[in-house]
Amino acid sequence: MKEQTKDFEGFRSTIYDDTKGKKTIGYGFNLTDKAISKYIPLDVRLGKRPITQEESDIIFDKLYANAEKDASKFVGVETFAKLQPQVKDTLIDMSYNLGYNKLTGFQEFRKALINNDMQKAAYELKNSKWYGQVGRRSEHHYEVIKNTKPVRPWKDLLNAKIKGE
Repeated sequence: MKEQTKDFEGFRSTIYDDTKGKKTIGYGFNLTDKAISKYIPLDVRLGKRPITQEESDIIFDKLYANAEKDASKFVGVETFAKLQPQVKDTLIDMSYNLGYNKLTGFQEFRKALINNDMQKAAYELKNSKWYGQVGRRSEHHYEVIKNTKPVRPWKDLLNAKIKGE
């Protein structure tokens, strides 16, 4: 959900240093990242004026769409399509926050999602360096994944129905 990512990022109309000391503006737009800064007007990048909410929303939508594509690529299109909505939202938010290259460092988390093992996926999130760095965002994502019941394949559901489960 886009609004959740916006909430986690927060909005600042003027340039500030993020937790790693990188110049940032808007909804966590890293000004040192050329793939992001190309969307930001030059006078804003130079600190001559604040970024508007409207400009930020347009940029956010582009970056969020990229994060969604990257999240799908991370676990594979087929797996991504099968994930429950709250897990997709969590994965997209992680992609937005980390970027694809850093997201690929979560290989055990990825394997757990592909194997539909939400408990293992939650464990991998909680035991990552990232978990201790992003506060409420990582705690939220851990809880979402931990409390998601694995999706049962349709054959399992059919067999359970036949058996009266």
